[in-house]
Order: sequence, then structure tokens, then C-alpha cells
Amino acid sequence: MKKMILILVLIFISPTQLISLSSAEQVSSSKYPNIFIDPSVPNADLKEAMTALTYWGLRETFVFEDFTISYKPCGFVNASSDPNITMCVELLNELDKMGIPSAELFILYHELGHSLLYLWGYPLYDNEDAADEFATLFMSLSPSTRSIAEEAAHWFEQNASIVQTLSAHWKDDRHTLNPQRARNIGRWLQQPQALKKRWSALLLPKMKTEALRRELKRNASDPNGGTADLAMMAEELAKRK
Repeated sequence: MKKMILILVLIFISPTQLISLSSAEQVSSSKYPNIFIDPSVPNADLKEAMTALTYWGLRETFVFEDFTISYKPCGFVNASSDPNITMCVELLNELDKMGIPSAELFILYHELGHSLLYLWGYPLYDNEDAADEFATLFMSLSPSTRSIAEEAAHWFEQNASIVQTLSAHWKDDRHTLNPQRARNIGRWLQQPQALKKRWSALLLPKMKTEALRRELKRNASDPNGGTADLAMMAEELAKRK
């Protein structure tokens, strides 16, 4: 779990600079609103801190209506978004058995993709490939998180029936067969700039102006860094002046 906290810091502070260190410190001392962890969840306190850092890192960066993230027993392996997110303890146990507990982070970002796309009114909110792309975009930002995406791809490939259950929450689900999903993740990881440019058109209009300025400034010296295309960031910021 401590490794997961470090990985989240790498996502939000080191590669993308999505939130300031002071914001991360505020998260660590908050009461974690919108985050609900059942006491039966292993390492519940650390899980709460990890999830809060994820949620409030996104909240600091993007405009969206609040939703909740809950970790609890469900009686079966599952994760879902309606847009409130539920991560089932049984899913975490399954990942532990396979020796890839870090893949949980990819699945969480997959569900975050569903939630945010839904709240933003994008028609592809229920599309599993779109949610996979969203998660892969954030996982592609550092070697540590790239390996998480690779673990998730392996899990998709090995757990067809379970992933079918994960995909069944939305009424109009449009998911790709698992072997292809695994190949898609691998392909997206090999083309991070194309992935970033494709998603910039969706993410930048929803980014807070201050976060956009911060992201543009911090990535000016590294055009290949961050979650958004540098030229498209500058264009979006110019629209707001």
C-alpha cells in the first residue's frame, strides 16, 4: 500500500505536476470527504489516504460535480461507476492472488474515466475502450505507472469472465473482447503522444484555468511531459483571456 501512495505522488507531483505539494499536504490532513472505506478493507487508513490523493488531485485540476468513491465488500468481484464509484474488496483480493495488486490503480482510473466522462456529458462515458484509454493516459506518465497498465492488460487477458462482469454496469455497454483490450493498452503505451493529443480535446476544456496555467508553465520545458498537448494547452488558455 505504501508503494501505491508513492505511485500516486509520482502521478500528481512528479511527471504531470497536476497539483502542488501544498495541495497534497492539505489532502493528507483533511477528513477525506467523498471517500468511504469500509473498516473491513485491509489497510483502510492508507487506502483512504491513497484514494483521497487521487480524487482531490483530479478535483484540483478539473471542473466536475462531486461524486463518491467507496471500497467495500460486495459478495463478488466487481468495480462500478454510476457515477459514484464502488471498488469491491473481492476485486482487491483477486488482484492480490494474481500477484498484481498495483493493477487496482488502473481499474480505479478506468472507473474514474467512466465517472468524469459521464459528468462532463460526453456520449462515450459508457464505452470501455474510452475508459481504458483514460486510465492508460494517466498510467503512461512514468515507468512505475506504465508497469501498472501492463499488469492491468495481463489481468484483462487472463480474466475474461470477471472483466465481463466489470463491463456490465452500464446499460449500453460497448466493450472490446479482453485479448483486444490488452493489445489496445499495449499499443497506447507505445504511442503516448498520440494518446495525449487525442485526449487533450476532451480534457482541456474541463481543466481549471489556474491548473491550465500551471500545467502549461511546468511543461513548457518538456513538450513531451504532462497529460495534455502543449500547443493545445496554449490555445485553450488563449480562448479564456
